[in-house]
Amino acid sequence: FEVTRDTNLKSRLAKLDKLIKLLPATLEVASKAAVGVAHKREETEEETQTALDQKLASALEGNTVAPDNQVLQDSDYFAENHKEMLQHIGAVEKEPDYVPSAL
Repeated sequence: FEVTRDTNLKSRLAKLDKLIKLLPATLEVASKAAVGVAHKREETEEETQTALDQKLASALEGNTVAPDNQVLQDSDYFAENHKEMLQHIGAVEKEPDYVPSAL
């Protein structure tokens, strides 16, 4: 499903809303025993009170529906996390925690 700017946007958004409602709330997958913290997504009050077509139209304009005080971070904010994860999995060398002193 591709959202484009055309005269049928409202009808296409209505179809998309119906398609989204067909998706299951939970996906059953076969795996080993659960490890770690279970993650879940909770919608904020602003998100639940805003209609889907308003959210999508706003997103097409480059805006989002989020709480007033929430700051959406760009990728630069998470650059160190990415670098740390690459070091953790051994994809890049870990930087030393200290700088050796010259004798």
